[in-house]
Amino acid sequence: MGRRSDHTREELKSLMLNAAITIVVEQGFRGVTARKVAEQAGYTVGSLYQVFKNLDDLIVQLNEQTMDEILLLIERELQQQGDEITVMHALALGYARYASENSNRWRMVFEHKLPTTHPLPESFQHKILSCFVMITQRFAQLFPQKKDEELLQAAQALWSSIHGICILSVTGKLDTAKAGNMEPLIGCLVDNFIGGLLASSQK
Repeated sequence: MGRRSDHTREELKSLMLNAAITIVVEQGFRGVTARKVAEQAGYTVGSLYQVFKNLDDLIVQLNEQTMDEILLLIERELQQQGDEITVMHALALGYARYASENSNRWRMVFEHKLPTTHPLPESFQHKILSCFVMITQRFAQLFPQKKDEELLQAAQALWSSIHGICILSVTGKLDTAKAGNMEPLIGCLVDNFIGGLLASSQK
């Protein structure tokens, strides 16, 4: 029998989110069900629906927590000392390590799909955009002559490419492609991407 009055609403929500994290880490995104989360937290399924609209709502809020961690990582790496390319290397590798060390949670951010009638909450969309904005601001120091929209597109292109390497790595597909470790690949990508932008800017 689940507990019914041991915790406040906010405490219960936190319990459910922590229970979901445990399940995601151990079983992956597909292992998350309302019943499993409630049982892991020591409550009934009905209690879960008292603090979340539905299972999608819980997963979105859990994904927002993951995005908060990624944003903190980006902020920390961008504050490091060094030239812009060195900082970008550190940022890209830091992101890749986060994806590797938290692979199931990281993958859930991108694999969970809401119904088409339910767009992502604005708070979630803002966090995703914030990732690119911070990188764009750093790019602006490297390429002051480029327009804001060009810098944003460059940030999105670079990060999409890094994301692709991370996906191949955490799913074991780099081994299939005989591409080796992801860190040298990411270093090569950052060097060539930024080198190409620098070359095009000097024309």
